[in-house]
Amino acid sequence: MKHQKSTESTWVDFSYELENYCKEWVTGLGVESFEQLLDLMVIDQLKRRVPPEIRDHFLDEWVEMISSKKLAEKLDAYENVRGNFQKNLAADRRKGKYNPKTQSKTNSDDKNNAENK
Repeated sequence: MKHQKSTESTWVDFSYELENYCKEWVTGLGVESFEQLLDLMVIDQLKRRVPPEIRDHFLDEWVEMISSKKLAEKLDAYENVRGNFQKNLAADRRKGKYNPKTQSKTNSDDKNNAENK
């Protein structure tokens, strides 16, 4: 949720609204120490910077991730796997082992041939 100052409110009112919002947010997540608050701020910034396609991958567990260290480890692991897959795919393409146009055509031709028999 993005808070914005309305034209009818004063900056003092807006400041009070933001302060209460932050207190509810922190209390709701069980933050009881400065270290937990710092971790919450870091994870918030991490989540804001994650590309949408990666965020979509973690959609089911996104809200429950409240440890910046665990989130960072999951993001690194995902990128390592994805990076290795992309490297292998690129190598296969260079060697002529993988061509998406040929693959889909070959698969559909096999299905058509099987149906016509």
